[in-house]
Amino acid sequence: MNVCFGFLDSAVIEGRADEVVCGDLLFATMLEQVASLAGALRHLGVGPDTVVPVLVEDDQDAVLAALAVARLGGVVTDRAEHEGPIAICSAQQATRTTIRLFRGASEPDVDWDMMLRAGRSDPAAAEVVFDNGNFSVSHTVAQMNALLDSVTLPLTAAALREVLGV
Repeated sequence: MNVCFGFLDSAVIEGRADEVVCGDLLFATMLEQVASLAGALRHLGVGPDTVVPVLVEDDQDAVLAALAVARLGGVVTDRAEHEGPIAICSAQQATRTTIRLFRGASEPDVDWDMMLRAGRSDPAAAEVVFDNGNFSVSHTVAQMNALLDSVTLPLTAAALREVLGV
């Protein structure tokens, strides 16, 4: 089962939309933000098996990014080496999170808030992924689902980030 679907969508379907999941985020709010970000990432080339580095200073942004990549069936990594079209990282001149594009040197980074707004017009559904598929470079989908099933919620953003390995 898709890690994002199992963690967020399932909770909303089970009637837990108004429960706090991470920091001050409710399941419904986190699902909206993750699906929006995933919608925008899909338009930038992220899809099944796309490796996406999540190199973000802000814990909550890192969690949202990892779950958005997982929603699309992508593979999350916290390593800078990559071969994919993008990386999600903190801007060098500020603490704002950006989407760094690697398709061409002349393309600018994309602002995080703009990506969330743009993605709201076409949020991404969860891709079908198999349990033996990769969630990250170190965990399969089944392993990450088991880890997330074992935690007691709510968690701080830092704690959830640690579970997700980003």
